[in-house]
Order: sequence, then structure tokens, then C-alpha cells
Amino acid sequence: MLEPFRHLLAPGSRAGLQMDPTRGINRLVVSLLVGLGGFLIGRNFASPVAALWLVGCFGGLAAALLVLQSPFRAFLLFVLTLPFEATLAFEVGYTIRPGYLALVLLIFVFIAHSATQNASGSFGSPLNVCIYVYLGVSALSLIMTVLSPPPEIELFEGIGIRGVGFRGIIQLVFLIFSSLGYFFTIYFCSTERRLKTTLQIYVVTSLVASLYGLMQLIAVYQGFSFEGTYDDPTSFRPRATFQEPLNFGHYLLSVLPFLLTLRIYRSRVGASGSTIVGKGLFPIVVMAVALLVTVSRGAWIGFLVSLSVIVLAGRRGRMKVVWATALIAAGVLPFAFYFYSSWDTIWWLLSHRFSMDYLENEPRLRYVPFMLSLVQESPILGVGLGNYALHQVSRFSLTRIAGAHGVYWQTLVETGILGFLAFIWMIVAYYWLLLRGLRKARGTQWWPYILGYLASSTGLMAEYLFFGDRLNLYVWLFMGMAIATVRVVEREAERRR
Repeated sequence: MLEPFRHLLAPGSRAGLQMDPTRGINRLVVSLLVGLGGFLIGRNFASPVAALWLVGCFGGLAAALLVLQSPFRAFLLFVLTLPFEATLAFEVGYTIRPGYLALVLLIFVFIAHSATQNASGSFGSPLNVCIYVYLGVSALSLIMTVLSPPPEIELFEGIGIRGVGFRGIIQLVFLIFSSLGYFFTIYFCSTERRLKTTLQIYVVTSLVASLYGLMQLIAVYQGFSFEGTYDDPTSFRPRATFQEPLNFGHYLLSVLPFLLTLRIYRSRVGASGSTIVGKGLFPIVVMAVALLVTVSRGAWIGFLVSLSVIVLAGRRGRMKVVWATALIAAGVLPFAFYFYSSWDTIWWLLSHRFSMDYLENEPRLRYVPFMLSLVQESPILGVGLGNYALHQVSRFSLTRIAGAHGVYWQTLVETGILGFLAFIWMIVAYYWLLLRGLRKARGTQWWPYILGYLASSTGLMAEYLFFGDRLNLYVWLFMGMAIATVRVVEREAERRR
């Protein structure tokens, strides 16, 4: 699992996938955990600003040394920063995450190396056209800001610049910017070696984030405090490097079902595929435990949906999924027994979040009738991109920006029926390409990969029924890796003819 980091760090290295995948993995994981742990200790016991500046300076210097030689190294750095949604982010009215900064750096390096001359093939395909239409309709919806201005709200500390009148323009910039993650992935993952290198880095960083989340849980139970920790340790849910536990759970859906699929069909993916999964069930068990302790209902539902896709893919996969799930449970149960004083505590956590009293008082359910009323008032183009939150804050006297709690509903209320159909069209085109690639990949090493993409994507899209306001940056990257794999499959199919 380490060869992509060697490719990233060694100038001119062509080692590719020939490196021993297990060599030094323990040192990598330990060093990354020690680094993150050192940052947390510095943030809690020293000056948070000093700790952040120290990490930023060293990170910026390392990034400059790595990426100036190659646009692909800049792209790998972008992949590496995606899990750090909150730990290394900073506020300037909006949350600026490391992934966005790495994407800006990637754009500059991309242009500086004149790579744009060869990138035209990455921007023309049926799915890409759907993305352009979706972005265009989102931009068109901004006209509703003029025709039907959102209410002016008081800019509380928790709202700040997020509540200003040009919020829609800022949201459009973030949307377009995030979609570039997809296009860059298509461009840079054009070969098998680069694609698998990207996948390996994505898996390793996800494993580190999962270990960090479990480390948070262990530390809280040992009396160590984290920012956002509840007074009662039994109610603490780890968020790792993400803003909230539900963000952490959603991110895990982009890698856990994919890894599980490769593990189930490990005999078909070959030696290079085994380097992505690693030896044994360690990465899968760690991520499964991390997903469990987030106590995110949406993430659990999404994972079950992902498992259903794997099971329905073929008879051979059904019993293997059962065995894999049993092995994962075997790793989860000792962990649960150790960290919870009794099963009564676990039952209370689960029953509390799924009880009817809790669900009846769920604030998100109160927003649904109001959201539907806005859709009826502005059915074609919605209330305008980014404007629903302003209507919501004004109507319910909120002190923080919330949302429709679901990407589909946010798209419907803000961009209307046109935007909603454009978004659904984009998702359908994505699945159509994956299913076509799955059919062409039958009998090759790529079939488990594309099945894994299908499983993870379905879980991600299922949770978007309850979570988010737009596609996350890592989802755009994941979609890009999936379509890049389909392109590799299609090229290999043409050569076999």
C-alpha cells in the first residue's frame, strides 16, 4: 500500500507497482498518527494558532517541493488532503478546507506545465455534458435572487458572511470548483498505473483517518478532551478529521464498500489489486468499526444499501458477503465490549437515535413542509442557488446556517424542477456508464473495481437523501476514479478486438 507514496516522494521514480506493498506500512501509519496526535496536543495544550501555523508552514514547504516538479504529484497531494475537512481547515466567513487549497495549487501547476494543451479529451463525454447542464441550470437559478430576493437576516456569529446577499454566487463558485476535482481525476488517471496509485493513496489516507477517529474515542474514554467533546463520554461520537460524525460516516461509504468488494473478489484483481486492499482484513475491520461508532443512521443505511448491491451482483458474492460481514462483526464486538461499560449503554445509544420520541422531535422534519411550500412558490428555478438557507434562518429564527438536509431536496428547492432534473440526469448518466463498463469488464481484473464503485456510489447517493447540500469534493473525485476506470476498460476492450 506504500508504493504511491514512494512515487509521490521520489523524484523521477518509476517504481510504479513493483514495490513490495507491505514494506514500511506500519511506519507510515504510526508516523501519520503521531503527526496528527502531536497537532491535537499542540492545539489543546499550547496555542491553537501556533500549532496550526506550524503544521501549515511545514505542509506548505513540503507541498511546494513535491508538486513543482510534476502536475501528477500536485494531483496526488490533492487526493491526500481530502479527508482533512476540519482538522486543518480555517474560517474566513466560509470554511476553507485543505482540499480546496490543494486544488488551487493543482490548477496553477497544471497551467504552468501547459498540461491544458492535452486535456481536451477529459472534458467531452455524455456525463460531462450532463455536468455542464447541471452547472448551467444552477447558475441560471441565480436570477431568482433578483426576481425574488431572499429575506435579509441578522448576521449572528454562527452565520457571518454565509448570510450575505451574494451567498448564491459564492455557492456557485464552490460548486464549479468542486466539479473540477472530477475533471482533473479523469485527466490524471488515464493509465492503469496512475489510476491504481491514486486508489492506493485514497485508501491509505482513509485508513489513517479511521484510525485517528478510533484514537479520538479511546482518548475521550481515557479522559482526554477534544474540541466539540460532550461532557458525557458515553455520548461522544468520533468525527476524525471531519466536521461532524455524520460527515465522517459518509466519507467512509466512499471507500469501505469498494474495499470490501475487492477483498471478496481478491483472486480476480491480481497482485496489483491486492496492494490496494492490503493483506488481511485489517483496513476493512478498522473502517467498519469507525463507521459503527459514528452512530450515523444515514451512513448505516447507506452501507446496507451498498452491501445489497454487492449481494445482488452475483450468486458467488452472496455467501462471501455473509462471511465477510461475520468477520467484520467479530472485530467489532470486542471493541464494543471494551469501550462501553455494558450492552445497556449501546442499546441506549441506538434506541435513543431510533426512538419515535427522538424522531418526532427531529428538527429536520419540521423543515420539510416549509421547504415544499417554497418549491410550490418557485417550481421552475427554485428560490435560487444558496438562498434556501436564508429563507430557513428567517422562518425558524435560527442562529446558524442549516439546509434541507439532503442534496436532492436542496437541489429541488434552490434550483427548481429544472435543476433537480439536471442533477438526476447527471446521476443517471454516471450509472449508465458504470453499468456499461461493468458489462465490458466481465472476465477481467476490472470487474470487481467497477462493482465496488457501484456499491460505494449507491451507498453515497442513498445517504444524500438525508445528508448534505451539494456533492462533496471527495465524491467528485470518487466519480472521476470510477469513470477513469471505465475508460481504461473500454480501451482494453478495443485492443482485444
